[in-house]
Amino acid sequence: APRAGTLAGATSPATTTPTNPADQGSRDPQGFPRVDGLIRVSFSGQYQPTYTSEEAHYTTPTKIYDLVKKIDDAAKAGGWTQTQFSEGVSGNGKWVDEQWKKDDSSVTLEIIQPEDGDSKYWVRVGIQIPATN
Repeated sequence: APRAGTLAGATSPATTTPTNPADQGSRDPQGFPRVDGLIRVSFSGQYQPTYTSEEAHYTTPTKIYDLVKKIDDAAKAGGWTQTQFSEGVSGNGKWVDEQWKKDDSSVTLEIIQPEDGDSKYWVRVGIQIPATN
C-alpha cells in the first residue's frame, strides 16, 4: 500500500507549501495545502499499519475570516470537499471548525481568534491507508 509520504509530491500551485523562517516542528501535515502567513509552532504524528494521523498547530496575525477564505480557496483548488462547517463566538473570541475530505483522507480544522491576540490555526490531517493482506 502507498505510504502517506507519497501524497506530498503534488506540485500544483494549490498544494505548494509556503514555509516561514520562524516555523517550529519538523514539518506540515502531508497532503493538505498550507496557506501563507502561518507560523508553525508544533507538529506531531501517529503512524499505524492502517492509517496515518498528523497534526500541526500554527499562529498567524491574519484575521479569522480572511484566513478561512484563504484556507477554503486552497483546499477547493487542491481537490478537497468540505463536509462540515460551524462557527461562533465564545468567551475568548471567535472560532470556526471545518472538516474536509479527499479520497480516503480527512482533515479537521479548528481556527480560533482570541479577543486578545493572533488567530490560532490548528490542522489535523488523518490519512486512511488501506491495510494490505
